[in-house]
Amino acid sequence: MKLQNYLVKISTILFLICGPIYSQVLCDVSLDLKNIPSSEREILNNFASDIKTYIESNNWTAEDLGDDKINCSIQIFITSASENKYSAQLFIGSFRPIFKANQKSKQLTALLRLFDDKWEFLYIKGQSLIRNETRHDQLTSLIDFYIYLLIGFDFDSFKSLAGTPYFEKSLSIANLAPRSGKGWERSIGVYNRSTFIEELLNPDYHNFRKSFYSYHRRGLDWFATKKLDGQKNIISIFEQAKIIKTEVNPRSQILKTFFDTKYLEVVESLKDYEDKTIIPLLGSVDPAHQLYYEQIAKKKL
Repeated sequence: MKLQNYLVKISTILFLICGPIYSQVLCDVSLDLKNIPSSEREILNNFASDIKTYIESNNWTAEDLGDDKINCSIQIFITSASENKYSAQLFIGSFRPIFKANQKSKQLTALLRLFDDKWEFLYIKGQSLIRNETRHDQLTSLIDFYIYLLIGFDFDSFKSLAGTPYFEKSLSIANLAPRSGKGWERSIGVYNRSTFIEELLNPDYHNFRKSFYSYHRRGLDWFATKKLDGQKNIISIFEQAKIIKTEVNPRSQILKTFFDTKYLEVVESLKDYEDKTIIPLLGSVDPAHQLYYEQIAKKKL
C-alpha cells in the first residue's frame, strides 16, 4: 500500500508539472460548501482539485483523441458533513464543438446535462484517490461512472452507437454498487444511475441513439453547408422519441435528459424552418417545454 500511495503521489506531481496536455478528459470541477459548518470546510479545501487531478491524470480510452479532448464540468454541492462522511449533489455536463464545413468551430453544443442529488461518500483529507474498477468505492466509482458516460455520449455524437463500449463500462460500475446504495437503486420515473445506463444499452433505444448521432453529425454539423437537411435530421430525433414514448417507455429517463439538455438549442435551430406543422410533434414528445416550441411558430421567415 505504501508503494501504491507513493506511485500515486509521483504521478500527481508529474501531472502538476506537465499540466493537462496529455489528458483525454478536461474537466472543470467546482465545489460549494455553503451548506455545511465552517468547521467542516477546511477538510474539503483540496477536494475539487483532487477530483480534477483524478479525472485528468487517468486514461479512459484506448482511442487516440489527439487534440479532441472530452470536455466536461462537474459542480459539487456538499449538503451535509459528519466525521469524514459527506452527502452531495452534482451537476454534470459535457459539450463538444460544432463543425462547419468539416472544420471545428468555436460554437459549442451541450451533449449531456444531468443533476444527481444522491451521492454519499467517505473522504479523508490528503487521501490519494486510487482508480480500481474491480471494486465499488463510494467516491471514485461515481466519478468513473460519469466519465465513461460522458465519453459514451461524445463518441455517439460522432459515430452511430460508438459510445457503447463506454456505456458498458458505466454499467459494470453500476453493477458493482450495492443494490440499496443511494443513487444506485433502480426506480421508475425518477432519475437513478442504474436505470439510466440500462436504458442506454437497451436495444429498444438503439434507433434513438442513432438519431442522436444524426442530430449532431448530420444536423448541427451540417448547418453551415446543408441547413435544411440538418434541420430535418434534428426533427428526426423527435420522431424516434415518439416511438420510445408510445411503444417502449413513456417515462424514459433518456428522453427527459435529452430534452432538458437540448430544448433551447432545438428552438434556435428550427426558428426559421418553413414547415410549422412540426410544432405539435415537438410539444407532444416533450410537453415540459411545449411553450418554448410554440415560439417557433411566432418566428418570422
